[in-house]
Amino acid sequence: MEPGIDRLPTTTATPIRLQIYQSTRRPKQMLRIINDTGYKNFSLTVEGRLGQVHADLLECVMYLSETSRIKEDRLEVVVDPYRVRCAMGEAGSKYSASTIRALEKDFRRALLDLDTPQHKIMGGIVERIVESKLVRADRRGWSSAQDRPLHCWIFTPEWTALAHSDMPRFYDPRPLCRIDHGAVAAIARHVLTHQHQPRGGWKLGRLMMAAGVVRQPSKVRREFEESEALLAEMGIRLEHDRVFLVASAPSLAASAPFGGELSRIGLIF
Repeated sequence: MEPGIDRLPTTTATPIRLQIYQSTRRPKQMLRIINDTGYKNFSLTVEGRLGQVHADLLECVMYLSETSRIKEDRLEVVVDPYRVRCAMGEAGSKYSASTIRALEKDFRRALLDLDTPQHKIMGGIVERIVESKLVRADRRGWSSAQDRPLHCWIFTPEWTALAHSDMPRFYDPRPLCRIDHGAVAAIARHVLTHQHQPRGGWKLGRLMMAAGVVRQPSKVRREFEESEALLAEMGIRLEHDRVFLVASAPSLAASAPFGGELSRIGLIF
């Protein structure tokens, strides 16, 4: 990623494939030592509370970004927090501002110790989140405010370096946000980090191991079936015990449209 790019990737491959996020929507605060993902020559320790709902939040921030830049080795991403809340919600509802703030705090507290042949990180993910001088014209008739400030996510130099050099992946994260089951979301994210699939698809059991899902395969298969419509939006389908990716899925192509008018374009802070 370079300053002035038109579109940020939704995510990159390494954080998903190395299981930085717990495979649940109810993550716990813990120190995790991850060494069984199917990849060799790496070590990863994650301290914090990061799960699939945190992956939802960060992917929506990247996907819905209004503008971005790299300054002093830090990626800065400006986003409308209201649009992020709506994107993460189900059936038109949205997460509360206090819930989003709690998730943001988890990101600021999380610590990684990652050592691979390509990437070495010892530090955090998000350095701080501040209000931007960019504002969004508020068109909601019930609101008394004319403008609302956008938020600027400032990532650590370590995370910025990872995002800059890692394999980018582009997709609409909103169907993932609507999946109730954390195990299914974790597996779907792992699938979406791939450009190609094995001949005959992936075995569900292998995907569970790769995504850090420790559950009975029969339960995960049933949850896959319950999430069939949302998975289809991302081009993912389950046939017996095989998972397939259809690259022509709509969510793998479209970028996010802007939701309104920006004021004071020249400023971030």
